[in-house]
Amino acid sequence: MSKITPNNLKKLIAKGRVTPILQSDDKGQYFLCGYKRTSKRSSKSHQNYLFSQPIPLEKKEVDSNKQ
Repeated sequence: MSKITPNNLKKLIAKGRVTPILQSDDKGQYFLCGYKRTSKRSSKSHQNYLFSQPIPLEKKEVDSNKQ
């Protein structure tokens, strides 16, 4: 796992280079655990950016990520 600044992560999200890592619990609530790279061009493509604490998501946010 690599360290990345919040600004660089925002740039990667805007360019579509990362996808969210979602996790759900027994109650059906979803959490954003981090991001993983989608590019397969370099060794960086295998990097995951995980948060120290999962972020709980609203139902609306999960539905918009699945589109």
